[in-house]
Amino acid sequence: MKRHILLAAGLLAASAAHAQVYKCVEDGKTVFADRPCAPDAKPMRGLGVPQQATHGLGGAPIDRGRQLCEAQAIPSLSGLYDPSSAIVESTSGGTMDVLDYEGAKIPARTYLVRVNAKNRMGGYVGAKPVICYTSPDGTRLLKINAALLN
Repeated sequence: MKRHILLAAGLLAASAAHAQVYKCVEDGKTVFADRPCAPDAKPMRGLGVPQQATHGLGGAPIDRGRQLCEAQAIPSLSGLYDPSSAIVESTSGGTMDVLDYEGAKIPARTYLVRVNAKNRMGGYVGAKPVICYTSPDGTRLLKINAALLN
């Protein structure tokens, strides 16, 4: 019985958790962070999304964003000779950044996804970078830049 109560309490606490975004001014520049940058920092309103709304993406906001970017990096590429051979070699990043999005500057997480695919001779050509931007909570893809592949 005690285990069931503890399990229920844990689930309720997890469902109430939100990914928070903090707006800060450092050295005269506005930056966005996923942690308070000052003792009196308050999270921005309207940017956190409950964890249960992530539709199968697990973990912390950085992990959810990484999973989302990895899933979308290969489909974003055009002109691959053998799309079925494309593989994600590595993903890095997840830091908060400012993105120009539909005429507004918004906080976003930035990832670098390195994708490799085979050429006409059957050999891998070397990893190509794909820049990916997600919402701070890691649940929405905001922009993916595969133009670096040309």
